[in-house]
Amino acid sequence: MDIRLLRLFQGEVERQCRFAVMASRDIERSLATQNNDLLWYSVQAFLVAVGNMSRLLWPPRPRLPGRGEALRESLSVSGDSPLEPRHFRNHFEHFDERLEEWAEASREGAFVDSNVGLGGRVAGAPQRSWLRNFESATWAVTFRGDRYHLRQLLPEIHVLRACAAIEAARP
Repeated sequence: MDIRLLRLFQGEVERQCRFAVMASRDIERSLATQNNDLLWYSVQAFLVAVGNMSRLLWPPRPRLPGRGEALRESLSVSGDSPLEPRHFRNHFEHFDERLEEWAEASREGAFVDSNVGLGGRVAGAPQRSWLRNFESATWAVTFRGDRYHLRQLLPEIHVLRACAAIEAARP
């Protein structure tokens, strides 16, 4: 890959890392102030930034063959990075489809959404009825039984951000 283009992609990875870190700070602030709108806004922003990193590093349909491999290699991103999966971001990005799926599958009519700190359980509500839930102690987001740990991504994001900033600044 052309070095100039590689530097541009590295710079964009660094930007998305910055956005994820900003969103994580807003998550902390929202928990301290009990501002649930800010919390869900920030969770969504975090997931979008991580999803964008994933698309940059593992492009689904690259026009430039080898782009993802070259970028991952230049940033020392391992093959088993927790940043690769995008399915959890898709729960938020395609919420309309998930809501339709819930409506088709829901027999009991229970609907539990946008909760904070409840650990994914409400008496009488099956797990498939829980859409978005945030566990404040662990920063785990659950969606109909699927679990994603946001806080566990932060160390990798910080390392990637530093590496991407250094590499993007090279001539």
